[in-house]
Amino acid sequence: MPIFFLGMLFLFPLLPSALQSISIGLFVTSSILIYRENLLANFNVLKFKPFLLVIAWVVFLMLSVFYSDNFNLGIKKVIRSISLILLPFVFVIVLPKISEGKIKLLYYLYSSVHIVLIIFLFYKCFEGIDKVGFRGSEGLWVTNVSDKGFMELLKVFSKMSFARSRYFINENEISTFFIHKAYLSIGFVWCIFLNLKMYFQEERRLLRLLNAFLISIFFLATIYFTSVPNLVFACLGVPIFIFLYLKNKTGKFVFLLILLISLITVSQFDSVKHKVYGDNRLVTDLNEAKNLIISLTSNEVIENTNIRIIVWGCSYNIIKNKLWLGYGVGDEEDELMKCYTRNNCESCLKYELNTHNYYASLLINAGLICLLLFFGSVVFQIILGLKTKNYLLICFLLLLLVNLISENMLSRIHGILFYGIFSSLLILDSIHTKQISKL
Repeated sequence: MPIFFLGMLFLFPLLPSALQSISIGLFVTSSILIYRENLLANFNVLKFKPFLLVIAWVVFLMLSVFYSDNFNLGIKKVIRSISLILLPFVFVIVLPKISEGKIKLLYYLYSSVHIVLIIFLFYKCFEGIDKVGFRGSEGLWVTNVSDKGFMELLKVFSKMSFARSRYFINENEISTFFIHKAYLSIGFVWCIFLNLKMYFQEERRLLRLLNAFLISIFFLATIYFTSVPNLVFACLGVPIFIFLYLKNKTGKFVFLLILLISLITVSQFDSVKHKVYGDNRLVTDLNEAKNLIISLTSNEVIENTNIRIIVWGCSYNIIKNKLWLGYGVGDEEDELMKCYTRNNCESCLKYELNTHNYYASLLINAGLICLLLFFGSVVFQIILGLKTKNYLLICFLLLLLVNLISENMLSRIHGILFYGIFSSLLILDSIHTKQISKL
């Protein structure tokens, strides 16, 4: 029964918030009821150490609500963060080891969710091209391309740059699913690693071909939806991950040689240069990132710098006033709004921008102590991954850490579930180096 509700939980990118909460409740409740005898047994074996190390920072963050001025908002955030305690508790303390077969099914389920999202977004793109229209080669406005058949629509799409075709998705107006560039991209990159893991574990040729196909799809999706941190991580992390799983030196050498030749060859195609190098959003993001780094190191605002320089500047000024304990969870927004007002940042006020850096968010909410506890939790998990050669756990944590630099992912329920589910599942896999029982 718990595995069924866990499967429901793996659908979280497609589920509305109400169903997410119901899935969490059903999974946690059914697990405790069915495996309640494991509580005492696992306490004696594990001494709760992994669980306490993983959730200490969350507990400290929650306790900071008692010195927050905005207590009501703080309580809402505390309730949202409860999953970061409940999920590790169930996985680490309650559940027995989950069989490899069931884990693979869960990974395929998560991959299927992202295939659905890809199909949905490309449907929205084709719909936009067809209905909104575009200026053709002769300068005339072209609409209803689908009247000539789907292949004609696909032909039009293939000639567009990534940036131009993404415009037709109009992701800000989509309410069917939660659509956010950073969350989409981290999901696609994570699916690459999940399918790589299954590829190396799988002995059946057909399933290995399926894994290879899915890896290609998710790699293309990562490039298409262009989130610079995730794109860089995929390009660097995937070859390293493959290199670690290859068994012999010859295989590793051949892989590196093929990778180098492939990169050089592909980069010479005009279509690649047009699609990727001509991607306005990618070029803009890279330029803004460069200017942001220059601005931070030179203490002067460079032209075309991302608005994050103002946001991060405000975060720094807020943090230094209450470094150790912060202002209390719930006060982050109020303190930022005051700073934006002082700096006359109308866009910051209009869009009520958060810190766009989760480390800064932790410092504002609960101070340096909470941030150190968070890093302590991550270091513990990385050490656990190294000791048990769980490279997937290490890759997951590094992928998350990279994304937290520019996104407050653990402030949203989608980010909380992403971290809570996969971190806990991978910790379970590592701490049960010997199989205790089957779920």
